Amino acid sequence: MRVIQYEQEFREDFLDLYSEWEKEYFGEREKRHEDSFEDPEEVLKSGAAVFLAIGEGKADAFCIAGPSEGDAWEIYGLFTAGQMRNKGAGKAVFDAAMEHAAGSGAKKLIIRCAGGRKEALHIFEGSGFRKAECPEAGADSREIVYEKNIFRPMRRFRQQITRDECIRILKEEPRGVLSVTGDNGYPYGVVLDHWYCEEDGKLYFHGAKTGHKLDAIRKNDKVSYLVWDKGYRKEGEWALNIKSVSIFGRMKLVTDEEKAREICTCLCRKFTDDEEYLQKELKSALPRVQCLELTIEHMSGKLVNES
Repeated sequence: MRVIQYEQEFREDFLDLYSEWEKEYFGEREKRHEDSFEDPEEVLKSGAAVFLAIGEGKADAFCIAGPSEGDAWEIYGLFTAGQMRNKGAGKAVFDAAMEHAAGSGAKKLIIRCAGGRKEALHIFEGSGFRKAECPEAGADSREIVYEKNIFRPMRRFRQQITRDECIRILKEEPRGVLSVTGDNGYPYGVVLDHWYCEEDGKLYFHGAKTGHKLDAIRKNDKVSYLVWDKGYRKEGEWALNIKSVSIFGRMKLVTDEEKAREICTCLCRKFTDDEEYLQKELKSALPRVQCLELTIEHMSGKLVNES
């Protein structure tokens, strides 16, 4: 499979996919994007870009990125042919559309969808999008709006490590530093243990039910979190080589008791497999614990040599 920008050769494939997308998501042609259905080339003239996943000579998935209001870009039309779903084609064109928008100067990405397949919503949320308030949509509207802020790229990109390596570090390392906007606007950092959940791609924490940290989160849910590994030294060298992961996202309090129990259980098992100790802690300490959920909006990692 390869991902390309729209080419005339795949015009009919694209129109077929677009038609299927409209039928599945809207039931009828969506007027807001009808021009792209009639004439893809006209959409390209407006500054939008169409990305196609090509496999065995035909287009199997598409996604469109186009300028919206101000410095925002809209991502729309994410669709994969039925037989190619859950094989990475949709994620590939979606990532290409986001990268194109960011490279074109977008400061914010927007997605509007009416319901949507679970697979698509999983891609949105796993890529750092979050539901936005949409006051212009009526109470009976099916439209859901997702937003994502674009973060600056890493300056020393040659030191950047892969997303998979970042996740490995989050899973293996037990703790990091959470930074919030504290009293009087001063940054406030605190060391916390964490659990990375592979199912939803979120980070979870636990702590006391009151304090500086919770007060800050209630006022401003935007936080950052930093994790680093133990590092290594090359033979004959004194300098330590350290891999670190920097995360920006939104944090909220966990209110579901069963979720809190799961979080505390998984956190405890990062440190011990003593089941008797775990059950004792859940019984005695769980009622006094406030768990936290961090939805990752941006994550990057790098390898640094201390010399």
